[in-house]
Amino acid sequence: MKIYKRILVVFFIVAFVISTNAAEIKVVQGKGYANTVWYNLVDDNMSSADWKQWDIMFLVKGQNAAIHINDAANVKLWEVVGAKIDDFGKAIDTTGLTSNPDKFKEWHNSDSTWAIGAFNCGLNGFDGHGDFGWGSYNMSTHSITGTKLFIIKDVSNNYYQIKIDDLTGGTFYFQYKSLDGKIEKSVEFKKSSVAPKSFGYFSLSNPDAKFNFEPDNWSLVFGKYIAQVTDNQGNKQPYPVNGVRHNIGYRAVQIYTDEPMTEKAPTELSQYSTKITTIGHEWKKLDANMQWVIPNDRVYFVLTPDKEVYRLVFKAFTGSSTGEITFEKTKENVEVVSVDETNYISLTLAPNVLNSGQPIHLVYSSDKNITGNIDIVDILGNKYYSTTTDFKSTNFLRLNPILPKGLYFVKVTINGTPKVLKLIVQ
Repeated sequence: MKIYKRILVVFFIVAFVISTNAAEIKVVQGKGYANTVWYNLVDDNMSSADWKQWDIMFLVKGQNAAIHINDAANVKLWEVVGAKIDDFGKAIDTTGLTSNPDKFKEWHNSDSTWAIGAFNCGLNGFDGHGDFGWGSYNMSTHSITGTKLFIIKDVSNNYYQIKIDDLTGGTFYFQYKSLDGKIEKSVEFKKSSVAPKSFGYFSLSNPDAKFNFEPDNWSLVFGKYIAQVTDNQGNKQPYPVNGVRHNIGYRAVQIYTDEPMTEKAPTELSQYSTKITTIGHEWKKLDANMQWVIPNDRVYFVLTPDKEVYRLVFKAFTGSSTGEITFEKTKENVEVVSVDETNYISLTLAPNVLNSGQPIHLVYSSDKNITGNIDIVDILGNKYYSTTTDFKSTNFLRLNPILPKGLYFVKVTINGTPKVLKLIVQ
């Protein structure tokens, strides 16, 4: 595993934007927003599918344990509060399912990150605490083991109790049973079965179905989802909207301006947000006559994983009658001159899987002396090692912490910016 950190010394910057390849793009969801549409900024390729085909969506790209529900199709998920995962299969009194949150806690997909679906109960254990909502990281097996029992309502209004048993070796193991006891299934869902896509899809009523509608490469997805919308009292409430979310690895920024077609694209990474609903649903609004209008005071810039920047200016929206969205897309050529980029540091663990008692070798390459902090923590956030060191010319550091078996994160912080390497002690 290798991570590169570039430290830029900027003596003088002249930044300018040259706009090329302007194109008008029309996305058609159909009447009632019947389809989800995936769009690729680079080649304008589009794919669409009826969003009522699936119930559960697994995030399969990268190191993730997120499980989403199809909230566009009104799929609902409730945690059975106080129940244990071993209670699966027992009869559940569903009195108060939709009205008693002390007994049944409803969960929604995050509208900020793909890493948290409804099953994750607002948590991403990779943030350091090891709690993924549906389950927790097991230090002995290096898997995520289920801890919660849920009730799910599918796209056809069928109700099931459901538990996620494990995420082990890239495979989700789960079971579900209809509340009337007539249907019971045990399922293995392999991430590799749908790679290199971002997500894998599953239907509770049609478990043998294979879904291949999501393209391997896409930038934006147009469709319905549940957003956290601020009400008149200033509180966040889940509300169904139709809008735009960007894919994993992309970033975006919204800029208010009187000149959306000539506004310069930002030139610093920190100005672009990883929030997947940065474009979201508020690029359109209803006027006094309840007609959709497009505000002309904003522009969106999307940054791809390959560091290409695209300008998006929305032009028209027909609403639910035909579900047509029209925007102008322009590829931006952002040039930055007179920047010294020669100073960088590369980091890797060699190896990153060790036996208990072996030293850790942190291999690095640097053009000059750089001071950094090194911390080693487990997935629960417990700190096992901490030191400050000088990274000199090409070399390596030998670290000798006493670590029990488990998954750890080696965090190297330079100039306030952390980089994290994964370490397994077996």
